[in-house]
Amino acid sequence: LEDPVDEEEYEDLSDKAEVFNDTVEDSEPDFNLGQNVEKKSDKFQISFSFDGNELKEPAEEEASEEEEKYDPEKPRIIDWAFDFVELFVFTLVAVMILTTFVFKHSVVDGDSMNGTLSHGEHLIISDLFYTPERGDIVVFEDYSTDLNKAVVKRVIGLPGDTVKITLNEQGRLNVYVNGELLKEDYVYYDSNYFYGVNREWLVPENEIFVMGDNRFNSKDSRDDGVGTVSIDSILGKVILRFAPLGKFGKVD
Repeated sequence: LEDPVDEEEYEDLSDKAEVFNDTVEDSEPDFNLGQNVEKKSDKFQISFSFDGNELKEPAEEEASEEEEKYDPEKPRIIDWAFDFVELFVFTLVAVMILTTFVFKHSVVDGDSMNGTLSHGEHLIISDLFYTPERGDIVVFEDYSTDLNKAVVKRVIGLPGDTVKITLNEQGRLNVYVNGELLKEDYVYYDSNYFYGVNREWLVPENEIFVMGDNRFNSKDSRDDGVGTVSIDSILGKVILRFAPLGKFGKVD
């Protein structure tokens, strides 16, 4: 038989529930979960946000609002400088390409094209994919003739054409190409001197017959020292006149 329990040896501890309690009070460390924890430094303010078990990305922002921020709608001076340099270089390269391969500059020297062009006017010419046509105004430089410089004239006859010039009753020139009288509204007469009348020319292959619009004051294909000129000597067709500005525009 078991020994009887001495009830006096046991102390009633019910009144000490504050020490021994069947219910364990839940407690957790206070990590400020669910709240923002801020860490500050001299330059930046970093915020950490906790939401349950999910850790959010830290948000970084400048601490000082006085520091200048970049605004694309308000470019800085250095941005203007870079833009200007970039535009200048681009324009310079574009002009060099255009003036080398597409357009050229020429200045009218003399009065042979009076009525259409005047001495000292500045022209833009182009020989890009150019094939001469009757009525074109061209600049050429043919040192096989007496014209020892670049000159501007109008194309009258093409390779294989027959050009004939006569003097009419009004003392003006009639120009026929392949037997057909040309209608020339552009001609100009500033004197009574004339030459190269009652003659006929056959334009050789790869050459053109040229004349100045100032018919009585132009040294051109009518002159034996000039004659027809080589197509290869053409520097370009006159596209427009850009100076003086008052006459800026296309040249016909």
